[in-house]
Amino acid sequence: MGFNINDILHGNVVQEQLVEEEEKVSEAVDYKMITFTLGGKDYAIDIMDVKEIAKTGRFTYVPNTLPFVLGVYNLRGEIIPIIDLRIFFHLSVPKKDYSQGGVEDMIIVTMEDQLFGIVVDGIDKVVGISKSTIQPPHPIFGDINIKYILGIVENAGKLFILLDINRIFGSRNKSSDHGVGGNLDNPLLANMRENYQSDEAGQYKAGDRQDVGLLKTAEALLEREGIKNQKKEDVVVDVGFIAKSLENFVSFYISDVNTGWVAKRLAEWKSEKGGSDYQIQNVRDANVFLEDFESPDSGKFWSDIYAEEVGSVLSSIQSKVINVWNVGCGAGYETYSLACVLKEKFPSARIMIHGNDSDLLKVANAPNMTFALDDVPSRLHKYMVQGVNGRWSFNQEIKDIILFEYHDCTNENPYPEMDLVFIRDVLSYLNPQKQKILVDEIVEKLKTDGILVVGSNETVVKDGLSNISKGRVSAFKKE
Repeated sequence: MGFNINDILHGNVVQEQLVEEEEKVSEAVDYKMITFTLGGKDYAIDIMDVKEIAKTGRFTYVPNTLPFVLGVYNLRGEIIPIIDLRIFFHLSVPKKDYSQGGVEDMIIVTMEDQLFGIVVDGIDKVVGISKSTIQPPHPIFGDINIKYILGIVENAGKLFILLDINRIFGSRNKSSDHGVGGNLDNPLLANMRENYQSDEAGQYKAGDRQDVGLLKTAEALLEREGIKNQKKEDVVVDVGFIAKSLENFVSFYISDVNTGWVAKRLAEWKSEKGGSDYQIQNVRDANVFLEDFESPDSGKFWSDIYAEEVGSVLSSIQSKVINVWNVGCGAGYETYSLACVLKEKFPSARIMIHGNDSDLLKVANAPNMTFALDDVPSRLHKYMVQGVNGRWSFNQEIKDIILFEYHDCTNENPYPEMDLVFIRDVLSYLNPQKQKILVDEIVEKLKTDGILVVGSNETVVKDGLSNISKGRVSAFKKE
């Protein structure tokens, strides 16, 4: 008997007929497929193309790849490209928070000698059918390019779109059993290899600041004792997995801003883990990895030693009107500490500090902070006044030179030209594209001879900036 796709779509076949037809072909199962969902529809692929199924949320970013390439995945030591079929087919993609344990359903498929992972909404089950029941593609499924559809299968009252994996991945030699496919180049794999592997000169292509950061970190690691004999591509993969974990768990981005510190920390981390499984598995691991990244005296008043180091770097400021932008001021400890240093170094200058942060609660409370005098370094006591409740706050002289504001620095920054921009440990928590935009804007706002101070374990490489760092103060002057 048999029905064509038009009969099924237009309701010309009743359920009893479908059941009867299924019973007739049940004994002739010669084709099995894995079924899954994408964008609310049912799909399937030939089980012969499937190696295994998996759940994971840990993908490593690969530079300059196509939008639907999520990255690569370490499958028991084998590095495989991961493709999101939803993006490939321009379908909606539900948001998942990987840092909270969010995972994706993934089917590992094999094309010749290459493994690929394909991400889908959900994996259903294995279904056995008769190959003769596969109907040709139909125009009603126009939301997917018909060239990627092997056929339409009806089973248990559901319609499955049977995808041609060979056509999607452009297998060079393997043609579909059903005549679909052919002698195609593999643009997907070529794109991955072009941007992930080294060229003949042994250099890696780099498209953005994160690419540069990963490559520099890998190169720095190669120079360290104990891993000099590793291939660069293997080290890039190691760094890539660490980078993706830090990004997912704590929104920390490895880039050229922090590559020197990360390379050093990675070598220490591997040693601490005994050189075995040193991947970052959870938020706790990420926090332990980064525990020494923060600049000195973060979240508290500066010590006398660090205040002197900052003052030494700022001593070259010549302006009588000093405009300062303190990005990521938090609860205000850093801003008050900086204000007192500037008052001591430039007592006759007119100072204005714009302290901003995207944490509304912290920045809203900063102007009204009070302290027990014992909690304030003695150096700052001369700037304090006691309130009626016995607690202490900064005097009006200091308060008048600080303007605390709720502001996200990745949005438009409506500030005048600056003599000093103080942005410790902020850049590393912005994605590399936002890092570049913000650094460009900061440099544009800096006056000639203006100073940029970043985190102690951060750096800025940009034309027009000279390094004037001293001790634990990472600083740059605009030429």
